[in-house]
Amino acid sequence: MKNMRTMLVIVMLTLVGMASADNLTIEKAAISTGGTRQIAIELKNTNKQYEAFQFDLVLPEGISIAKNEKGKFDATLNAERKVDHSLTVQLQEDNSFRFMTYSLGDNAFKGTSGVLVYVMLEAKGGLSLGDKNATIKSQVFTDITGEVLKWDDTLFKITVVKPSTVTAKSYERVYGEANPEFDYEVSGGTLDGTPKITCEATEKSPVGTYDILVQKGTETDNCVTYVKGTLTITKAPLKIKASTYTRKQGEENPKFTLAYEGFKNGETEAVLTKKPTVTTTATEKSAPGDYSIIVSGAKADNYDISYTNGTLKVTDADAVIVTAKNYTRIYGENNPVFEYTSSGAELVGIPKITCEATTSSPVGTYKIIISKGSVTNYNDTYVTGTLTITKAPLKIKAGTYTRKKGKENPKFTLTYEGFKNNETESVLTEKPTVTTTAQKTSPVGDYVVKVYGAKAQNYDISYQNGVLTVTINTGDANGDGDVTEVDVNAIVKYIMGQTPAGFDKDAADVNGDKKINAADIVALITLIKNL
Repeated sequence: MKNMRTMLVIVMLTLVGMASADNLTIEKAAISTGGTRQIAIELKNTNKQYEAFQFDLVLPEGISIAKNEKGKFDATLNAERKVDHSLTVQLQEDNSFRFMTYSLGDNAFKGTSGVLVYVMLEAKGGLSLGDKNATIKSQVFTDITGEVLKWDDTLFKITVVKPSTVTAKSYERVYGEANPEFDYEVSGGTLDGTPKITCEATEKSPVGTYDILVQKGTETDNCVTYVKGTLTITKAPLKIKASTYTRKQGEENPKFTLAYEGFKNGETEAVLTKKPTVTTTATEKSAPGDYSIIVSGAKADNYDISYTNGTLKVTDADAVIVTAKNYTRIYGENNPVFEYTSSGAELVGIPKITCEATTSSPVGTYKIIISKGSVTNYNDTYVTGTLTITKAPLKIKAGTYTRKKGKENPKFTLTYEGFKNNETESVLTEKPTVTTTAQKTSPVGDYVVKVYGAKAQNYDISYQNGVLTVTINTGDANGDGDVTEVDVNAIVKYIMGQTPAGFDKDAADVNGDKKINAADIVALITLIKNL
């Protein structure tokens, strides 16, 4: 029964049917000289469900249907329609191509409108460019009710164009960024489809050049030339920054740390092929001020490195004030052991203390100079002290002297206590004066020997007076200082009631019995004999 219906459909397709608003169309029919291009024959249908059709395709001279690898004309039903239908294409005597489609299962096409048949056209090389006339004629359709319809011829143009060249555009991006949206340019003819563009580069691809490959994709023209483009990956900007640091003079430089801006793909400084160098001219001894921290020398395969230098601020060290103590000593002594005091920061090291004064330095004031010595503090101030040399005590002493009454005073000799540096009275700028009230004729007794008036640059002079003791010159009755027979006569005269001038009763009391008489004369004569 089904076979009979099929034969009936075929027969009916050859008959003339009623005109209909339905038709077949071909849109965007273009082909390059020497190339192939697939075109789509579409059904414009409002509501009918067709089961079978036939039509003839008349192509311009030089354009025909290509053959597939099996040697058959390359035409195929839409994938959704060929499940239950078969397609036959044959070349007719008038060089038109007859298409016939039917269903052995008496099934209708799925859907009422859309592509029915895909046809691969081929064009000879050297065809003139431009629009060529083509026709779909002898269109006969039958629907599932058995109604047969014949449609008017469909005229359309096939445009012959130059072979197309599709060139992938070239791009440039930095390392670590996403690829741009790749595009292409078309020269020559037009495309009926979309080329496929690929590039193997990813965000992690290193710096370099990569092919941007453009391929056929959905393009149906087999005479298209595809020209690759280039993706150039350049180095990503990487900034290495030093910070600002502060330290005090005399301290070591801090450890300089660096900040990085611009790493891609989660990378760190581990990717650097050469680590950056960080330098500064500042040393422990550098004066307070700002010093540049220079960053340089880093290298990386995928980064273009720039630097931001930092600053090291060296501030004054904590202040320490070292003050030499003041001292006083007397002339001629050794200098004391000089000491110092410090205030402020902790003093590190031992200052040096000097003074030009020696044991022979004269009275006056001398600077006790304190300087750095082994001190390592940098903000250190040194305050000079003073050594005051005072006069040394010098005592000038008169002695104890004795003379007989009537004799001249002795020569008073002095003793000195306190001379320094082996000096003698020669250093006195004024010699001392020695006086006494005792005269040659002064009576027996003790007389002060007064010392005064000495001067010296380096001595504070004090005096110790002496004593002159005038004793009785026994037998010198006349007081002339000598004991002779004249003194015997003087005693005789005194005994006889005649007191001589200058008579000394004490001297006349030769025997010491407090009486002057003949016994004294005898004693005096004996004394004279023994002199």
